[in-house]
Amino acid sequence: MSSLVIANGLVVNSFGSRTAHVVVDGGRICAVLDASEPVPAADRVIDAAGRVVIPGGVDGHCVFRQVKVGHFGAKNQATAARF
Repeated sequence: MSSLVIANGLVVNSFGSRTAHVVVDGGRICAVLDASEPVPAADRVIDAAGRVVIPGGVDGHCVFRQVKVGHFGAKNQATAARF
């Protein structure tokens, strides 16, 4: 039995997009199964119907300069690397 299944989500990856189940075990994605297959048994199942799932996706967004009172902002990438 897997630790987590994210079921019925619109899975978007380098192969395209399709409705599928993402199976996670031990903190790692071990399978992406077509939604026409039954949802595998798991300790926790999240129904992601109507939602986009990006398995292994990383948000590369980074803000170097925050213009808010009380926040310190880095002026460039070299300064940000020191934090």
